[in-house]
Amino acid sequence: MSRLVYFDCASGASGDMLLGALVDLGLPIDALATELQKLPLPGYRLAAHKVHRAGLHATKVDVVLASDHTHDHGHGHEHAHHHGHSRGLLDILRLLDHSALDGAVRDRAAACFRRLAEAEGEVHGVPPETVHFHEVGAVDSIVDVVGGVIGLAWLKADRFAASPLNVGTGTIEMAHGTYPVPPPATARLVHGVPVYGAGERVLVLEAEIDDMQPQLYGPLLARLFDAGALDAYLTPVQMKKNRPGTLVTAIAPPARRAAVEEVFFAETTTLGVRSQEWDRTTLAREVIAVETAYGSVGVKVGRRGGQVTNAQPEFEDCQRVASAAGVPVKEVWAAAIAAWRERSRNP
Repeated sequence: MSRLVYFDCASGASGDMLLGALVDLGLPIDALATELQKLPLPGYRLAAHKVHRAGLHATKVDVVLASDHTHDHGHGHEHAHHHGHSRGLLDILRLLDHSALDGAVRDRAAACFRRLAEAEGEVHGVPPETVHFHEVGAVDSIVDVVGGVIGLAWLKADRFAASPLNVGTGTIEMAHGTYPVPPPATARLVHGVPVYGAGERVLVLEAEIDDMQPQLYGPLLARLFDAGALDAYLTPVQMKKNRPGTLVTAIAPPARRAAVEEVFFAETTTLGVRSQEWDRTTLAREVIAVETAYGSVGVKVGRRGGQVTNAQPEFEDCQRVASAAGVPVKEVWAAAIAAWRERSRNP
């Protein structure tokens, strides 16, 4: 009898989420731990406990790492967060080769890490064999991946399906710096897979001004963007005593509220800033290069549920290419649109 495993990825997908779902389905945590012991990877233990998320019951599985330092009084302690150790693809493949894992589990886990290395290699311009994982090379990430493969083998499934993958929005701190979500390697990894962006909360900050020199609004908008505003714009308004004025609006992540407010007070004449919290839904997006008769132009593509809903050439690219070719920007723009449409018809 065929068995299908369906992944509902409305809240994204991660190794610990998969382990928690498998244990909730009935995979004994002790059995999972026993199988993982066949991998020569010391310094951790598994812990499972019940949690409630948004009113729903669930199981959370933590990979608890043994600390590499101790308190002054000599008692060791443990942490349930990522360890900073970096391993290369070849290091992880050697771990799997030297393990006593079932052959099918070992091969599938190795295939997962190879695919991850291929994605990392593509964005860094290096061969997969030379890739060094930072986050993925940590003990808990290796356990997440191998444990997930063990659990799926325990289910004895022969078919797999998934909903569109929620890749999220915002930024993430990684070993190489701060990146937009999804970061480059993840975007490469899910290329061709239906994805969508998550909703997020943003703050709308605004102030009405009727006594400021108009020349000051340009620098004001630039400073708001520098402070972390996602968008900023001006709207003409009619204020009290029938005076014409300007409504300055900035949309920003909650974490950037203080910085954006500082710009309002430093760069305008306002004595107060109003704020309210909004929901914001964004499309999953990527920039795809297309070739035109004038040169290469990036096209920003937005997707919802895996379907393309918008595609627009990057204006700065069009300006640069038009200037180099000595043609109007609108000609390059039209050529980029035509190239994108041709690419879409013949992927």
